[in-house]
Amino acid sequence: MEELAAVLRSLVPDHQRVLLSWSDPGVTTWSEAAQHAEASDPKRTGEQVRRRVRYVVDEQRRRTGLRVER
Repeated sequence: MEELAAVLRSLVPDHQRVLLSWSDPGVTTWSEAAQHAEASDPKRTGEQVRRRVRYVVDEQRRRTGLRVER
């Protein structure tokens, strides 16, 4: 749960809505999530959110790995 909170904190409010929409069972793509969140350009916004979320998750994993290796 801490990981999700960290990801949400890293996003601007519009992108937070997209991420939360992505968890809807009827949403299968980031573009659909952005559309569900009423983004003005769902395809572009969905891709931005997908990339940002991936970056933040990868960074969390990298930092966790650094703590474990010490």
